[in-house]
Amino acid sequence: MKRNFHRPSPAAGDNTLSWLMVFLAASLFTSPWISGYRGDVPAQWNAWVVGFLLACTAFAELFEISAREERAIAVLGVWLAAAPWIIGFGADLKAVAVQVSIGVLAILVSGMELWQARSSRPPHGQ
Repeated sequence: MKRNFHRPSPAAGDNTLSWLMVFLAASLFTSPWISGYRGDVPAQWNAWVVGFLLACTAFAELFEISAREERAIAVLGVWLAAAPWIIGFGADLKAVAVQVSIGVLAILVSGMELWQARSSRPPHGQ
């Protein structure tokens, strides 16, 4: 049995967590300039690509939140947390701090969104 957690947004509820995800995505995308790790090419590209993907997913959430978007954000968060060592920029402490922090926050935000979606559903059978 496949469960799908659809919650229409913005008309039907609080979308604060989705806007937080948009902010985190924008922060990640601009982090090579703001944090000063612009010379580290793998870290830059990772921030730009994952920041763009997070922003697209977060904007999609503003219109309709489903488990699919939340899982995508969680996967991107796990990637961000692991990428410094997978791609090989673990020695750049600024890049590691930014990307791991935003990755962990993305995982937490997606978990909170899924929890909200589950707790707002009517009990099974109603």
